[in-house]
Amino acid sequence: MVYKPPDCDGCHSAKARYDGPMGKSATAPWAWMCPASYRTHSTLRLGSGEGQYLVTETEVSATVRDAYEFTRRYRQDRYGIGRDA
Repeated sequence: MVYKPPDCDGCHSAKARYDGPMGKSATAPWAWMCPASYRTHSTLRLGSGEGQYLVTETEVSATVRDAYEFTRRYRQDRYGIGRDA
C-alpha cells in the first residue's frame, strides 16, 4: 500500500501502479511502472519475488488499513524494521 503513487520509472509521465522487474531476466533491475510500461517491459507476473500491484490507502477498506498498520507496528517493535536509524 502506498500513500501516493510514485512516478513511473519507465515513461516518467504517468503514475506507477506496479513495482517489478524492468525486464525478463532474473537480474533485471526493479522499477515503479505505469500499466503501459509494465506491459511493455516487465514479466506480467505478480507475487512474492515477482512484482506487486500498488494500491493507495483510499483503495482499500478500513479493515485492511488497520491490519496493515498493526503488522507494520509489530514488525517495527519486534524486528526494528522501518525504524529510522
